[in-house]
Amino acid sequence: MKYLEATDIIGTDNVENAKKILHFILYVSVFFEIIYFPSFPNILGCLMSWIVLKVFCILFTKENVVLFPFSFAMYLSMFLYRFLPLTATLMEGKPISYKMELAYSTFTLETLLFLIGSLAFYYASQKRSNNKLQLFLAKQHFYQITPPVLWMMGAIGVIVRLATFANTAETGDVGGKFLVGLTYFQLAPLILFCPDLLRIKGAVNRKFVVAFLILVTILNIASNSREAIVAPLFLLVLLSLLWLIKARKKLTDFISPTKFVLLAVGGYLILGLFSNLSLAMLATRTTRGDISKSELFQETLNVLEDKAKLQEMENISKGLKIELSGNETYAYGGWTEEYLDNFIMNRYANMRVTDITLYYASILGYSNSHMLESMFDQILALLPDPLLKVLKINIDKDQLVYSRGDQLYNLATHSPSVLGGFRVTSHVADGLATFGYWYFPIQFILWLAVFYLLNSFVFFINRQVLYAPFALINLFVFLGRFRNAGGCFGDIGYILRGFWQSIFTYLLVFYICFYVLKLVKNK
Repeated sequence: MKYLEATDIIGTDNVENAKKILHFILYVSVFFEIIYFPSFPNILGCLMSWIVLKVFCILFTKENVVLFPFSFAMYLSMFLYRFLPLTATLMEGKPISYKMELAYSTFTLETLLFLIGSLAFYYASQKRSNNKLQLFLAKQHFYQITPPVLWMMGAIGVIVRLATFANTAETGDVGGKFLVGLTYFQLAPLILFCPDLLRIKGAVNRKFVVAFLILVTILNIASNSREAIVAPLFLLVLLSLLWLIKARKKLTDFISPTKFVLLAVGGYLILGLFSNLSLAMLATRTTRGDISKSELFQETLNVLEDKAKLQEMENISKGLKIELSGNETYAYGGWTEEYLDNFIMNRYANMRVTDITLYYASILGYSNSHMLESMFDQILALLPDPLLKVLKINIDKDQLVYSRGDQLYNLATHSPSVLGGFRVTSHVADGLATFGYWYFPIQFILWLAVFYLLNSFVFFINRQVLYAPFALINLFVFLGRFRNAGGCFGDIGYILRGFWQSIFTYLLVFYICFYVLKLVKNK
């Protein structure tokens, strides 16, 4: 059914206010950047931030957020990667070009890549009717859910989290990988915090949801996974923002300006706490395989209270990020991701990774045959072993246990020993090193496909939209779909396998929960 009028379901000032806030942050940041760090590279970094904000605001509409929230979340991450570095580095007393060696290329190419991503999102957001995939998923009840099923999914997720504490999933066996793929179900009950997004009627006790949030957070701390501890809280924030826009609610209807400022300060302090918690996890990581999870949890808390130990770990952490043979320049064969001190911001807004990967890509040369061959091997490795046997393709997956960043670093420095270090890489450097300038049209096609797939998590009916519960659970994951990791190979992997595998496992668990609850009810 074709979608008719977006203004029928949306129409608040939240989006426009957000744009004004973003512009205010930008202009203040540019002012102080020029005052304290006047240089041509930093001015170019400011120009990049200004361009991406202007383009982002064109596509940042109430209609796009409500109709395509999951692809917009990925597009938002593309924007934040280029927008946050300016303000984040200033807050730490650094210029946006902090220790960069190819700042001009970094800022120029990242701006170009953002324009390509914006064009892909624009074209993907033009289609506002259900395709065959959406109709098929609707027949499988993919867009429907009940609170009992969500709670049972959450219980399964918690059980799987406890089961994987033994690290059995790290051995690479099929069963272990399958279990790891189910851990996200522990977040399922959290979407009940905004039941209107699921069109669930009746009262929902949010106190139970908050209690479950605390339980999941404690389990994730014990798991020694830094990203896992922030995922539940950030998911609630994203769900709440989506609900505010969709439900035509103003933030000021719930929070006064004073409370908003207090929440902002509290959020900043929480980020600091998470940063310290990250250091505490690093301090205990070497022993996590030798002690029980309860002991690991207690040890993490002990380190968190030890300021001297935290400072020691911060120094060690910075040192581990730098492999420079005594000289802090890339020319000495070094690899560093040092940019922002806060691990959360450093994960999602690390422009230095683009700089160093572009440096090694320039040494290696664009359109490198070894990078291309490695890409094809890794794509083939995505296929299940039975299918590879049918196609008579012989490939040793054990020999491909390395990242795209490892391969780039290995070929540029002739250091095979670095394989297996799982270094992250930037999209643009990995793409240029692999495909040359053909990378840009290739990336456009890949992103267009990814956006179309993410848009399939929304179903249009009766001039309204239904959100797939699976997608709401993974909203924070979609926000991180664009970040420094595996370059465009991550997009290829999602298109060929990740998307379809995630839907299959979700529907499998959904039907198990549905029929078990139905059986219990009948008894």
